[in-house]
Amino acid sequence: MAQEDRGSVVDVVLETIEPYRTGIVMVGLVAVLLTAFQLPDLRPAIARGLVYGIGPLLALLAWTRARDGSAALSLSWLALSAMISGAAAYAAHHGIEEGEPTAVISLTPEGSGELDLPGDGRTFRLRVTGDLEGGRRENARAAYQLHLERGDADLRLRGELYRDVREESQRGGAPTRTVSLHRSQHHDASMPGRGPVTISVGEVEDLEGSFEVALFTPFGYELWWRGLMAGLFLLAVFLEVLSAQAHTWTPLSFVAGFTLVLGNYVALRYDVDQPLITFLGGAVFSLVVGGLGGLSVGLGTVWVLGKVSGGR
Repeated sequence: MAQEDRGSVVDVVLETIEPYRTGIVMVGLVAVLLTAFQLPDLRPAIARGLVYGIGPLLALLAWTRARDGSAALSLSWLALSAMISGAAAYAAHHGIEEGEPTAVISLTPEGSGELDLPGDGRTFRLRVTGDLEGGRRENARAAYQLHLERGDADLRLRGELYRDVREESQRGGAPTRTVSLHRSQHHDASMPGRGPVTISVGEVEDLEGSFEVALFTPFGYELWWRGLMAGLFLLAVFLEVLSAQAHTWTPLSFVAGFTLVLGNYVALRYDVDQPLITFLGGAVFSLVVGGLGGLSVGLGTVWVLGKVSGGR
């Protein structure tokens, strides 16, 4: 009897909070972000948790609505959302864990070096790292320009490394000291031709000593990967159409588009020094391009098929 009462209480609680589940999740995400900004040491871990976890969370929210339809539709969405989340996590992992560089050279303001970069216009990634810890000032900025040459082709890359130290007064306590360190900059580029590329320093300001240029092979967007992304998204649109026909319309195209775009965004744009900024920028970009763009495709498909079936 006690177990039945406990079960009924849980059911009542779940039914009570169900209309507010999206709001509760949003409040929880805001609380996590505020905690991350207050605890700098936890930012990388929290950023990774958000990148890997927000897609499955949105999929679970969508499932709570999709389960009101048929059991087959509910199970199909669970299986598809697992594949979508897995694909997005696979892409994001390549941005967060970039692995060992293919080659590394050290450049001084007057020096140059060679790297065997990919040819035929293929994309490559350079990571420029400078040690600002030995600077004479607490607040230091080192703007630089790299000049890349291969045959008749040339390319100029600009960036900036910095260290910002801020102190904020606290009522009744010691001031809080915050250090923002950006000691590495990523550049994604491509150059025509083949063979080694000569890299020289075009200009540099306020750099202490030399800096390191490392070559990485970025996450590849081969034809099979693009096909997989398109296939997963189209399957989500197909299930959304089925949910609309079952009168339990669920924005599955929004969830799929947002999750897939976020994973690929992180694969290309992850900044090890600013992980939360990467997540926030990716979330906004994915919301507009993947979420709203995907939703427009899903709603458009539902509307067109509704018109076609209604005209028969």
